[in-house]
Amino acid sequence: MTNSPEKKTDKEDLSLGRTAVAMGLITPEQLKKCVQTEQKSRKQGGQPRRIDDLLVEAGLLNSAQVEMVRGEAARRAQAAKRIAGYELVSEIGRGGMGMVYKARQLSLDRLVALKLIPKSDLSQKNTALLISEAQAAARLNHENIVQAIDAGETDTHVFFTMELFEGRNLLEILKEKGRIAEPLVIEIGLSVAKALEHAHANGMVHRDVKPENILMDREGKIKLTDMGLARSAGVEGEDAHAGAIVGTPYYLSPEQIRAQADVDIRADIYSLGATLYFLATGTHAFDAPSPVLVLKKHLSESLEAPSKRRPDLSEGFDRIIIKSMQKDRDMRQQTPAEFKEEISEYLKKGPPQARPAAQKSRRLSPKSGQSKAVIAGGITAAIAVAAVLAAVLFGGGGKDEDKGKPAQGSSSKAPRPDRPEDEPDQPPADATPGLDEFKALKAWADERPGEIDEVVKRLEDLRKKYPNSRIVTLCRDEIAALNEKKRIAAANEISSLLEKSERLASEKKFGEAIEILRGFPERPGNSQARKAASDAAERILRVAESEAAALAARADALSSEGKHAEAMETLKAIQSFSVPSIWDRYKGRIEAYSEAVFSSAHLEIHSAILNEASARGLDAAAAFVTAKLDENLDPNVKDMLREDSVNVDWARGVSHRLK
Repeated sequence: MTNSPEKKTDKEDLSLGRTAVAMGLITPEQLKKCVQTEQKSRKQGGQPRRIDDLLVEAGLLNSAQVEMVRGEAARRAQAAKRIAGYELVSEIGRGGMGMVYKARQLSLDRLVALKLIPKSDLSQKNTALLISEAQAAARLNHENIVQAIDAGETDTHVFFTMELFEGRNLLEILKEKGRIAEPLVIEIGLSVAKALEHAHANGMVHRDVKPENILMDREGKIKLTDMGLARSAGVEGEDAHAGAIVGTPYYLSPEQIRAQADVDIRADIYSLGATLYFLATGTHAFDAPSPVLVLKKHLSESLEAPSKRRPDLSEGFDRIIIKSMQKDRDMRQQTPAEFKEEISEYLKKGPPQARPAAQKSRRLSPKSGQSKAVIAGGITAAIAVAAVLAAVLFGGGGKDEDKGKPAQGSSSKAPRPDRPEDEPDQPPADATPGLDEFKALKAWADERPGEIDEVVKRLEDLRKKYPNSRIVTLCRDEIAALNEKKRIAAANEISSLLEKSERLASEKKFGEAIEILRGFPERPGNSQARKAASDAAERILRVAESEAAALAARADALSSEGKHAEAMETLKAIQSFSVPSIWDRYKGRIEAYSEAVFSSAHLEIHSAILNEASARGLDAAAAFVTAKLDENLDPNVKDMLREDSVNVDWARGVSHRLK
């Protein structure tokens, strides 16, 4: 286990930022930007500043929210120290899925690595799934895998214990070296392939192979970590990850990006290839300014050979990596054992030969009776919406899209979902019946860009009208192009909507942001985009609720100091959010503050009347009341003043009679 890469910023300070993220007050990207700003400032000789100060300075948190975050961070830290059977020694690091400590297992008096995940970040069902999958991972016992030991839960946390391996992750090593020599990269690949081979033999898939999850000690020993620390998506079924997007953008396989339900060991082979590419060249195979663009490149852009980035890399290395990163998983190495064999062949005889196409389709399902558990490392919180966009743009593994797909082990000759079995593989060159109708339909469609569904329907009818002809292929290709166009339009629409809603939310116009997201239309083929809009609306609602709670706390604090008018104005800011469900929760306090303002104002005037009467007499007090009644005061205060005026006049009359 290793230290956090953000080593130039105090760990305790960073924990406040991560707690703010967990509470939904800021995004991971906003925290990362503040950390980078502080690191840059320190490099330039600037005085160290705390994360909470930076977040306040950036307008991301206010002082009341900072206090809330501090309290929550302290509560979490205290709760984390109470793990029965373990004594926490020191913090090792923090990541996307919680904290990692060096701990002593009291029963065996040995040091272990203990990982803690707050239950507040998980649903009840996902807590049980995490523990179940970690227990399954504990059955793995291999020299290239960090051994899982135990799993359990407390009232506040889920915990996992692992072998304490004193190594550094490859990302840290790469940052120091810039790149790693080919022989060592090959050795790393061989060690990880052995680890994956053992996992595959036990019916498991890692799903998050990346440099951060590969450790190396001073002796060069390689171990794959984060086995069994899955983050479940909460979907129904035996596989907790069916339909979930798990992994890190730079290393995700196309099938993971599409959230296909049948992700298998070939996804790990793709991720291993992407990892080795990065280690050998010092650059990511696919890179872009945003996660969604990285995902798009994984799906659609051709891979550049590693030697194009680093000419001293061998042709044999190129072949292994390019094959492992084929977009069609049937064209990759089919098992870790095959990947390992190709490396061994490369080391002994030079570049391995490409596998014949006839061998490309092979059944990979675990043997009958083997566990179907799927295991994964931490999930980067900021890519959820980006991955949905990519799935919308390029088609996904959702239930509707997967209907009609050939099984993983089916023959490579299986018919395509959109291609009838009676379609000829090679249409006769002179098969032209219906060509004029096809051209006329295309011309008609060009004049009606908004009627894609109707065009597709007519193309389907035309294809059925001329079976066993060239028209079948032409219609099929045109339908595919139109469906792609529809997906792109849906992705552009939701992307624009998400951007607009984020802008509105940053301006505290939460109600307007939520309204446009919830109003995203439901149309055939846009279920992924609609879900992205719904998820974004819920996230913005949580942010609005958190902001409202902070304002209410601030208002209560002002009221307790006697600043009731200021408290009332502070609370009224919640009304500007335009979220009725939130305002209904707090608007009752306005009346209480108003009453306090009135009572305070009247008490102040009443005391002044008494002081005036005591110092200068009742006639002066009466004149004071009369003058006050001419001022622009609250109507309720004036009513009370009129009562005071009557009382003063009565007292004056009594006084005069006594004289």
